[in-house]
Amino acid sequence: MLKNPNELNNKTKMLPVENERRLHIKCQLLQVSYCHLVPPLILFLTKNPDVSPSTLSTINTIVSGGAPLGKKVSEELTERLKIPVLQGN
Repeated sequence: MLKNPNELNNKTKMLPVENERRLHIKCQLLQVSYCHLVPPLILFLTKNPDVSPSTLSTINTIVSGGAPLGKKVSEELTERLKIPVLQGN
């Protein structure tokens, strides 16, 4: 069972993403470990060659929400970046 990060006494940050190209940089700088992202941002992380496993090494889990995420995209991101992607309700 996946626990809510707030139950684990972690800090929660809401990041406005004005430029998707900076998302992975912000995650790295803030040492984000758990992300809730919309499918277009997950697709960006999956397809962008500048995003590598080392740039997102602190992230343990990504949760997709807001719209359904295709199984293929989820599997591609998990395979390429070694980060599990869960579909939110």
